[in-house]
Amino acid sequence: MTTTAVTPKLTSPGRQERYSVMVQRARGLLQFLLVGLVLMGILTTVVSFLAVQDALERYRKIVADSAVSADAAQGARSALLAHHSEAADYLSQQGTDAAAQSLDESRRSWRLYQEEVRNLWQNRSDRLYGEYAVFEAADQATLRYKADIDAMVAFVAVGEVERAKTAFLESHQTLVQEVIPALNGLESVKLESMEESYATTSAALTNWQQALMVVGGLMVLLLLLALGVTRFWMHYGWTWELAVASVLGIVLFAWLNFTLFFAAQDVKVLVRDAYDTISGIQAVEALLTQTDAMENMAIFDRGQATGFLRDADQYLFLLEQQLCGELACTDTPFNNGGSMRSDVIETAQRGQSKYSLPRTPLVANATFEGEAQALEELRGAIQRFRQANDRLGQDLSAGNASEEYRTASEGAYKAAREAARKERGIVRDRFETIHENVTTTMEINRWLAFAFTALSLLGFWGLRRRREALFP
Repeated sequence: MTTTAVTPKLTSPGRQERYSVMVQRARGLLQFLLVGLVLMGILTTVVSFLAVQDALERYRKIVADSAVSADAAQGARSALLAHHSEAADYLSQQGTDAAAQSLDESRRSWRLYQEEVRNLWQNRSDRLYGEYAVFEAADQATLRYKADIDAMVAFVAVGEVERAKTAFLESHQTLVQEVIPALNGLESVKLESMEESYATTSAALTNWQQALMVVGGLMVLLLLLALGVTRFWMHYGWTWELAVASVLGIVLFAWLNFTLFFAAQDVKVLVRDAYDTISGIQAVEALLTQTDAMENMAIFDRGQATGFLRDADQYLFLLEQQLCGELACTDTPFNNGGSMRSDVIETAQRGQSKYSLPRTPLVANATFEGEAQALEELRGAIQRFRQANDRLGQDLSAGNASEEYRTASEGAYKAAREAARKERGIVRDRFETIHENVTTTMEINRWLAFAFTALSLLGFWGLRRRREALFP
């Protein structure tokens, strides 16, 4: 129930003067609160809206620009290496049903490569960092590579095996010396862009949060001060407009600060924990495919088998570095009751320091549920692949090519590819969930930002009503 202010009967000039001073102060305070509420409400809306827009733009740049293009470069590299490996398989098994199947698979891989390259082309943006020039170099080298592969298939069709072999070896040189470096360059450009965005995002969002704490905190403080003045100094009952605005203002202020804080924290999980693992597992898949291609080349060109097998061993070594940090580290089980073994992580960290690896080995970065099991499956498949590769190498050195070891190698290779896809899927789901959650939250916050102005106007209305009752 409200009360109406009653002007007291003043019996002396001193009392009348003191009353006049009190009235002037009350007028001044209420005027200050009225103006302050409106100004701080508008300012808080502006700051919170800009903070949300900046968060959305920074996450968009990391995911929709950098990550999509880096994914496309990695996917193109993986598809092209698979195409090359399947072409080698076709050449080494010419005239058989398996050769025809390999040729069909190589054509599917080529179509996938073209799709990934199309995504790269559509998402070009970093002319300053040479992305356009690198893309052009990759495109020209790819045309020469494909021409050699087409020539190989044509020579096989007319029975000119030696010319087919020569064409394939030329395609291999083009692939290794020109196409793959160009695709790696495109990936590096986008990863550098992602690193630049990541390096500034957390600090920028933290700064926005601090700015919001200042202006939003002042607005909430003014609402509480107005509520206290009307209730305890002016001796009115509770002013519902001020009470509602104060409670909702506190809730909204806390929510926006909370979501900005977690957006600043989640960018580390998005880039370091999730995308670094995605990039790492795609590198492992690429090295795995290159190893398989070297095996197939060693089988059909036994005169150079030693060199090809040496390259295969080198690719396997690089693969194990990416996975667990050291040569033959896949001989040690990774999984320990659903988490990574501590000694495996320590070995990976030592390997990163020893070989100056740019990226943390996968086992030392496994933080999401299900990763330990997926990486254990990958470890077992790679161990079997390496062992079959060693036995196949021994056979080829002795002038043989055991079908048993070749079959074992192909089986382990396919199992490793499947385990790698499983690991990538686990982390990719987490990556997309983080991005979707932050984006959805910020889209909502963009509209909630205007609620600060609405709440300040609600408080203004309630305070003005009390002021008019006191000073009609």
